[in-house]
Amino acid sequence: MRRRVVVTGMGVVCPLGGGVDEVWDALMRGTSAIRPLRVTNAASGSSLTIPAASVPDSALKPLPKGLSFVADKFARLAVMASADAIAHALIDMSAEDRDRMGASTGSCMNGILETEVGFEQIFIRQRPKVHPFTLIRTMPNGPAAYIAHVFGLSGPALHYSTTCSSSSVAIGEAARSIRHGYADLMIAGGTETLLTYSAVNCWHSAGLLADLDEDPAQSCRPFDARRNGAVLGEASYRDFQTFAAVCAQLEGGVVLNIGSAVIMPAVVSASCAHIMHRQEKLYEKYPIRTISSTCHDRGCLRPNDGQSACSE
Repeated sequence: MRRRVVVTGMGVVCPLGGGVDEVWDALMRGTSAIRPLRVTNAASGSSLTIPAASVPDSALKPLPKGLSFVADKFARLAVMASADAIAHALIDMSAEDRDRMGASTGSCMNGILETEVGFEQIFIRQRPKVHPFTLIRTMPNGPAAYIAHVFGLSGPALHYSTTCSSSSVAIGEAARSIRHGYADLMIAGGTETLLTYSAVNCWHSAGLLADLDEDPAQSCRPFDARRNGAVLGEASYRDFQTFAAVCAQLEGGVVLNIGSAVIMPAVVSASCAHIMHRQEKLYEKYPIRTISSTCHDRGCLRPNDGQSACSE
């Protein structure tokens, strides 16, 4: 029998704050977290100033079991968002089978913060060794590993790095794990902390970054005819997936590849149109249905059932 997969809780840590309610309220007020950010080249002293949205270090919570010292920022954000998602899902972890629980995470540039620190120590300060924990701090699967360790999960703990789609892939693969019976509950989502000189320089050199507007909040205009680039930021989002319905039901998803368009720009438009056509057909077959939050508040959802018991 094909198991239903649903989102039962959500957690987020981003420049607008921590927690779904706080971030949603900030969005509804039209609050922007975009500020001028200056990053400096440790070798030459040159710098770049860009519009960006960062999570201040003061917002980081200490990790349990003394793990704060060995975890990079992108992993710490992932654990914080996971804790919020578990709390939002009202899950009693002590009553769950941890062998049937896992983590699925995604990130584009992974532990780039600590990687840059290591390069600076070797090439600029000419030290013979990097910090003993550099390997652990930079490992791409850090978010999934730390989530599993902190919450005692023994199920699948996997990390995906597929550039801008990393978070979506992580969520989709978590749903697949539940649907295929590899796990009953999964913590899934993405995390990113790429505001270093090397990472920013990569995006800047490729001509992908927006100019800094007089009003920094206006630098990001994704749907405006005057848009001129992207704005980088830091954040971590997690959802808590299970096969008992609470927030939303996931019917299916798809990961498609444009193929040769990466090295043949002339075919990008045609390839994207082809991809969109395939997606439309798949979404017709596997729609994503949202369950009313009112039903959740009233407690009228049946376990393992995407249908509400109320008339709304």
